[in-house]
Amino acid sequence: MAQVLAGLLVLAGVALAAQALWAARRRQVPEGRPLAAVLLAAAWWGLAGAVELSVTDPATRLLWGDLKYAGIVLVPPTWLVFVLVFTGRRSWVSRRTLALLAVEPLLVLGLLAVPDTHDLIRSVPPPTAADPVPVVRTGDLFWVHAVYAYGMVLWAMVVFIRGLLRTSRAYRRLSVALAVAAVLPWTANLLFNLEVGPFARVDLTPFLFVVTGAVVVLGLLQGRLLTLARVARDVVVDGLPDGVLVVDPLGRVLESNPAARALLGAAGGPGGGAHPEGVPVDVLLPDHAAGEVVVGGADGARTVEVRSRPLLDRSGTPAGQVLLLRDITARRAAEEQVRVLLEERTRVAAALQTALLPAVLPEVPGLLAGALYRPAGEGREIGGDFYELWPLGDGRWCAVLGDVAGKGAEAAAVTARVRFTLRALSADAARPERLLSAVNTALSDEGDDERFCTLAHVVLTPHPGGVSADLVLAGHLQPLLRRADGRVEVVGVPGTALGLVPDPVLVPQRVELADGDLLCLFTDGLVEARDAAGEELGTPRAADVLAAADPCGGGLGPTLAALEHAAQAWHGDPRLADDLAVLALLAAPGHGGSRPATTLRRRAEDRAVVGDCTAVGDRAVVGGPAVV
Repeated sequence: MAQVLAGLLVLAGVALAAQALWAARRRQVPEGRPLAAVLLAAAWWGLAGAVELSVTDPATRLLWGDLKYAGIVLVPPTWLVFVLVFTGRRSWVSRRTLALLAVEPLLVLGLLAVPDTHDLIRSVPPPTAADPVPVVRTGDLFWVHAVYAYGMVLWAMVVFIRGLLRTSRAYRRLSVALAVAAVLPWTANLLFNLEVGPFARVDLTPFLFVVTGAVVVLGLLQGRLLTLARVARDVVVDGLPDGVLVVDPLGRVLESNPAARALLGAAGGPGGGAHPEGVPVDVLLPDHAAGEVVVGGADGARTVEVRSRPLLDRSGTPAGQVLLLRDITARRAAEEQVRVLLEERTRVAAALQTALLPAVLPEVPGLLAGALYRPAGEGREIGGDFYELWPLGDGRWCAVLGDVAGKGAEAAAVTARVRFTLRALSADAARPERLLSAVNTALSDEGDDERFCTLAHVVLTPHPGGVSADLVLAGHLQPLLRRADGRVEVVGVPGTALGLVPDPVLVPQRVELADGDLLCLFTDGLVEARDAAGEELGTPRAADVLAAADPCGGGLGPTLAALEHAAQAWHGDPRLADDLAVLALLAAPGHGGSRPATTLRRRAEDRAVVGDCTAVGDRAVVGGPAVV
């Protein structure tokens, strides 16, 4: 009988030692080393007990029985240390605490080592044939030790079980198994010491510690899930308006707050309305790593914003993640409504802008005309840039390019007023400066000082030698004149913008355009395009672009495209900060006749060839054809 028990104790001791080795090697797990200490103490308890049962010499048996107490007295304090670390009270385990816990075991071992006090702890009577298993008598001080040890164990068990009660429902079975496994060895030990029934002769404590160690190691093997569950419980606040899911390293939901359950329930997802604990998070929220997921069916579909945060334990070791869920269904619906409204606004703005610009530039004898318009930004606002070209009825032609301050409906109203006033009065105006004075009076009568207009006004008179251009600038940028040989000069005399003062300064200047000369009118969207440092493109750089162009050889399309590209490249973004309008007038004596108007609708970034012009921007017109 004794030899069978000894063999079983050896097996238990070896199993406990193996469990202790595994736990000690898990350095990233704070509970590993305290658990290893408990298991090593229990292993020594079992191995020393096996030797005690195996030997027959009374003195040797007594010695190993005393040595067994090294494990007996160390198991309670090491178990307490393990429980404190396991339940998140690691700060309690200080050097001072460990020193105090070591006092009682050292006293017991010291009493056993002194012959005069040895029997106060334990004594062994002479064996008899009827007692194959040694009988041990307990001394008076043993019960002092027992009360102290059981009190320590009871405190540790209360803390341990309370911690298990706070774990996730997903691991409730493992929590119950841990609680039972922790209670079993101490119950058996208490029954042995009290000599109750069959427990009076055999101490089953080491055997049952094998079960306890296996269950605790199982918890650690599964990613320290129980510790994670308690940490998660601390961070989940039931009152949070946003949903919270705590996910373990295996991708299963540990904890959820009411907001998360309500969200998943409203969406009709798995676990919705109930507790989703234990369900893989990929089932609840497919593709949640993308940051946004739609859950539920067509009737209850909800758009959920998912933000992930790593979950760290008290030692800073990653132990899972927390998913924060926010129902953004209403926000996405509002954003979609805003998107539709913006698209409608852009469409309306484009339609109104189209109405403010000529659909077709007329054919002018001896002249090739081309225009470009590019709205700022996304094109959602009606711009104030405009251009016109129309006959005056006596062989002359009038070309204007203007820029009304501001954007929107008010700017569009001013643009329309200026255009219609110019057309209405141009036939009776003998001199351009008088015509612009009349426009100035019309704007001033409105009493809106913020809605002024800058204008470049040109009266074109074709003749056999070219085209005479009578230019008046009302606060507008000076045009560029590119000669046929590539030289570029600034022309025009700056004047006063229309609508600001009763008597604006308006100075006419005649410019003669010979064959191949190009007069380029433009708004500030060209020369005032700014780079990242805030520096403007400027007139000199625009002049360099114009000088490098070849309007006679390649037509006006490439020239207009080069000017647009220069502004975009300098700005660093195809979407310009200001509207861009360009009106190019090329003296071409052989040009004339009529061509059918052509309209092409396309995306702003497309290019299309119409006539002898490459259309650019949202509108470009050359000669007769118009590109929209």
